[in-house]
Formats: sequence, structure tokens, C-alpha cells
Amino acid sequence: LLTFLAGAVTGAGLLFAAERLSQGLSDRRAEASLKAANEEKLERVEARVNELEREKEARAAKAKEILEGITEAELTAYGVKEETPDIFWGVDADGVLYIGGEGEVDDLWGWELLENEAAGKAVPAEIKKGVVLDGITKLDRAVFANLPQLKEVELSRTVTDVADMAFYECGALERIVLRGSRTALYPECFVNCAEVVRVDTQTEAWASKLE
Repeated sequence: LLTFLAGAVTGAGLLFAAERLSQGLSDRRAEASLKAANEEKLERVEARVNELEREKEARAAKAKEILEGITEAELTAYGVKEETPDIFWGVDADGVLYIGGEGEVDDLWGWELLENEAAGKAVPAEIKKGVVLDGITKLDRAVFANLPQLKEVELSRTVTDVADMAFYECGALERIVLRGSRTALYPECFVNCAEVVRVDTQTEAWASKLE
């Protein structure tokens, strides 16, 4: 009887040990599978990030090409909007800020732009003129905000709306030139600007340069 009991206990112990070993192997397989899945996911994320970075660089290069075909001065800085990659900007050595692309420009930044860097060159602090190119349809709030040296802005014929506070704190602003006949300037777009801002309409004079 004792021999039988001893054998039973030994058999149970071996069975328990085998079950533990099997469970351990299963756990390790699951852990290895999870690790492989995480590594694969990380590789996909990194590949997508690299793809987006290449796309951004390609858009910036295209923006540079367009801007260099417009400005006669040296292009000192340029870039593409992170949130709206269809929008690009550039600044030349004469202190002219160009905004181009397709669609609506949201909160371009003013103060952010002056702290930004693109193509390895800092944006000059004294932006004196703004030029919005064909393709832009609306300027949202604060597009030109906090540019204290800004004196003149030219809006292309495709711009239909200029939102409130678009020129906030542009104390030197003297003149807005409208190239289109359907551009609406919202009542509060000139908050904290000069007391008198002249608005001129010139619908044809500048259009041919961008065609």
C-alpha cells in the first residue's frame, strides 16, 4: 500500500510538473508572439512617420520652387503648415511674407511664425508686407497677427473671406489691396491696428503674374 501511495504521489507530482512546464512554454510563446506583434506595429509606425516626413519635404521643395518663381529677392525661409499641409509660406530678403496653396489658412501664427525655423534659416523679425497667392480662399483668425512692422497686404482674387482679428496687433498696417471683387473683410479683422487702414481694389493688375 505504501508503495502504491508513493507511486501515486510521484505520478501526480510528475503530472503537475509537466503541466507547469507546458504552461510555461505556452506563456513564453504568447510573450514572444506579443513582442513580435509590437515590433511589427512599431516598424509600421516608423515607416509611416518617415513617409510623412518625405511628403512634407517634397511639399516644402515644391513650395520653394513656386516662391522662387514669384519673388525677385532671395528666399530666406519657407515651410509647410503642419496642420494643413496644402498651405505653404515663405519670406524673402525684402521682408515679404508669401502665403500660398489651396483652401483656407487657419491661424497662421504671426508670433509662432517669427519663432519658427525652416530650411535651416530663421524667419526675419521685420515682415513688412504680406502677399496671399491664388488658391487661398479664406484667412482665418490671427493669420497676420502680431507682425508689428507689417505695412501692406495683398489678397489674391481667390480670397473671399478675411476673418475677425486676422490683422490683430499689426500697428503699422496702412493698406490692404484686394485683387478680387468678392472679398469680404469681417468688421473686427483690424483690431488694434492703425486708426486708418486704406483698402484698395485692383482686380486685374496683379493676376497675370501668377498665371
